[in-house]
Amino acid sequence: MIGTIIGWSIPNTCTRRDVVEVSNTLSMNIYGSYLRNDVANRIAQHLNMQPKSPGYFVGRHKDYPRAVCVYEQRNGGQTARAEVKLVIRMHPDNPYDVDIFGDPRITNLVKGMQFTYSGTAIGNAIARYLMNYGAIRVRRSGGTYFVPEHYRFALDRALEAIAKVGGERTIFYVTGHPDEQESIVQSFFQHLNSLVQDFTRRLSEVKTQRGLESLARSGVLESLDTLRVYGEILDRYSDDIKQALAQANNIITNQLRNAQLRVVESGKSDPFVPTPSKNVQNLVLPI
Repeated sequence: MIGTIIGWSIPNTCTRRDVVEVSNTLSMNIYGSYLRNDVANRIAQHLNMQPKSPGYFVGRHKDYPRAVCVYEQRNGGQTARAEVKLVIRMHPDNPYDVDIFGDPRITNLVKGMQFTYSGTAIGNAIARYLMNYGAIRVRRSGGTYFVPEHYRFALDRALEAIAKVGGERTIFYVTGHPDEQESIVQSFFQHLNSLVQDFTRRLSEVKTQRGLESLARSGVLESLDTLRVYGEILDRYSDDIKQALAQANNIITNQLRNAQLRVVESGKSDPFVPTPSKNVQNLVLPI
């Protein structure tokens, strides 16, 4: 057996306790990374606006400039804007509760919410956890993933997390038959191409030296390392996989290096607007 295909369904009735249980099982802070958008969307409904930057609900207490969510409402040629200052964090003494600071018009609204979270948010966190350990999508739309047997421990943790929130899962074991290898390798190359394209897009959005440093530490090169196992389990395509991984690594490292050189040459650390390398267009994957 070379791995397992897994799909799941998470109910939309997950509580803060469920969030903490999943966070502990996966050893990752899924509240901060994945669930603040749920709160942002609820506030948007209250304001009758659209959240423009819900991911900005981060920061420390009294650090409101880093915790501003911008909402917009467009009516013809007119655009109304509202900026909500809010910090939501797990309570240090009670992981099943949250501390809320910020705009008094909104904090009472947020405190009154039932705080049940969408299954999609928790499912996305589980998917990200698995992809940190070499999992790849076997459907372009997501929801179904192949996990190499080498990372069986990550699959076991994901299954435990799904069970803790009352989710359902479906698994199929992949033996390594040539037809199975052909299907998996196509998904592998699609996943690798998406990884490089996503990195290039994120680099194009970087505005500061700090943002560039954060992107460099985002773990994209580590993600490439976890994918090297595919060169072993998909032995019929080993050379193609190794070549594609080396090419992806060169593209990403060159883009980071070129962006850093532009910072040094400009003599400015802020603002910084990098120009992504066009080499990403040269990534030719044998599928």
